[in-house]
Amino acid sequence: MRRRSRAARRPAFIWTFVMIAATDLALRHLGFARSIAIVRRLAGKRQGDVTATAVIEAVMKRVISASAFYPGRAECLEQSLVAYVLLRRRGVPVQLKLGVQPYPFHAHAWIELNGRPISEPDDYIAQFVPVEGFAL
Repeated sequence: MRRRSRAARRPAFIWTFVMIAATDLALRHLGFARSIAIVRRLAGKRQGDVTATAVIEAVMKRVISASAFYPGRAECLEQSLVAYVLLRRRGVPVQLKLGVQPYPFHAHAWIELNGRPISEPDDYIAQFVPVEGFAL
């Protein structure tokens, strides 16, 4: 199998960076509900069964790298929304989860595949109570 060159990967990184920025701006200016509606449309209705570890790892690496270079705030919610769109568009049946830790209050967003968190330690996710009724 042939590996893609760095130059071939650059557009994917740039596109991911632009998605991080757009997600940040949408959350700030449109609010949570409208941003989630946009994410639903972007992710599409594609139902796939792709669970290729290489695809998931590549997307997550790009999202984390683009977030690190983003000059604004790109934390768990922005990263999870972008990863959700990118993975769903590739046919990976991930779910977006939101959870809260009651005391001290802390909220967190992550994505799961088959009920298991992606790129998150299980013991960290266990601290959060998933928000019921939120399905994405």
